[in-house]
Amino acid sequence: MKTYFKLLGTFLMFFWFTYSANAYNQMSITSDISAETLSGAPISYKMNALDKPLLILFSDSLCPFHHLPNCEAKIEKFKQVAQLFDTKVNFLQVVKGYYVTQNDVINYNKKFNIKVSTIWDTENKLFKLYNVFSNPYAILINKSGKITYRKDDFIGELAKEIGHLAEEKASNIHR
Repeated sequence: MKTYFKLLGTFLMFFWFTYSANAYNQMSITSDISAETLSGAPISYKMNALDKPLLILFSDSLCPFHHLPNCEAKIEKFKQVAQLFDTKVNFLQVVKGYYVTQNDVINYNKKFNIKVSTIWDTENKLFKLYNVFSNPYAILINKSGKITYRKDDFIGELAKEIGHLAEEKASNIHR
């Protein structure tokens, strides 16, 4: 009987994670992002009126740390993609606010030489809004405000996913 409940629990968890991941991939974000960057500049994205796709990296300034597997490689991949697609995609980094100070986040950006706009999410509002529970975590939003990609293990796929959006845009122009 115990084994039955363990198997049932495992199945239900698998179903929930699979369903929720697919549901969030098809979700249209209606909440705009308005915040202040680390430099104090206001930043705003209206999800129903993006001028180009938006790639958000959810991260943690405690990287590298044992509970953030492969975080350095993920951050490096995000930076490479930001350089490669800097004119075709907007890039934003949202850094987890728990257990750190603003100075920790500034030092983290310096350590990894991160050049994109960064929001220090002091109360983790954006993490909650986008249902992000691990990091680094990438979310790609198309110009219509629809999430087209979200994943924490994005190293091998991120450039390809952004390339698909660029191709989609180009093919729509030629129609």
